[in-house]
Amino acid sequence: MIIRKMQPGDVNEVYLLGSQENRFDVSSRTCGFWSIEQLTAWVENDNDVLLVAEEEGRVAGYALSQYHAPTKKAVFENLQVTKEFSNRGIGRDLTLELIRGLSKKGAKYICGVFKEDNKAIQSVLEKNGFEVGKRMRWIDYSI
Repeated sequence: MIIRKMQPGDVNEVYLLGSQENRFDVSSRTCGFWSIEQLTAWVENDNDVLLVAEEEGRVAGYALSQYHAPTKKAVFENLQVTKEFSNRGIGRDLTLELIRGLSKKGAKYICGVFKEDNKAIQSVLEKNGFEVGKRMRWIDYSI
């Protein structure tokens, strides 16, 4: 298994994996996962850290983050490992590589939001040094 920077050629496969998951919905207004257009524009922007884990020539998982240089804050947006490749440490490896990549960019703080019942992501992140913060309420506004 190799972990590498996400490339434009990975967009469709990452989109197919992510769009099949309802766990990325954070409110009734969100449509869940990123669109192909959003992912394409994102992967062409070098400001953020977008990774894929490749196994047997296929995307076995991915980790997506955004970095805001003025505040040195990063947002861990999405982490997913396919069922076929789960329980092999790929989530851990993606998380550690994402942390390294964000640190190289200058990030001093990484935060993320996930559903309270998503124990899998909570477990992976806590095992890698993240801690659960205070309970907050998500609000949003669509323009």
